[in-house]
Amino acid sequence: MNASGEIDTARLAAALWAHGVHILRLPDGEASEPPAMSPADLVVALVGHPQARLRDAAPAAIVAASQDAPSIRAAGDGLGEAPKARFRALYTIAACLQRQWWTRLRLSLPGMARLEDAYAGVLELPSADTRHGRECLAAMDPALVGSCGEAFRIFLEEMEREQRLVAASRGRA
Repeated sequence: MNASGEIDTARLAAALWAHGVHILRLPDGEASEPPAMSPADLVVALVGHPQARLRDAAPAAIVAASQDAPSIRAAGDGLGEAPKARFRALYTIAACLQRQWWTRLRLSLPGMARLEDAYAGVLELPSADTRHGRECLAAMDPALVGSCGEAFRIFLEEMEREQRLVAASRGRA
């Protein structure tokens, strides 16, 4: 942790990798031991981080840990007002992106649980269940949706790349 109590970037990136979210790359020699964190603690740390690239990873982390969504929602709902609003927006983005990419995600995350559309109504947005989340995302801040969507695209591509590598190594065995 740094002086302000937040987890440093390298350790938080390592925690993302430990939870199966391979979005951020660290320069050689900067590998860090991941802190022991529950999925809920990881998401809360991401939501509150001052760097946008880490906050943008929160929807992918939420989807990767979808089976722990109730504890993730409880942790997010326990935040102060401004971080709670950010958490709810990022969780809603996660629910929408999960619906858009459900088929591809199920191939890489067979144990994935469907995220509850918990906050769209609170945020006065269309349901995440309408048109696979597209209407909800269209009603949100385009910059936030765009940056989170780009991080999510990398998350999908990295999972699929790892699956291909595993399949190829099995074919050689």
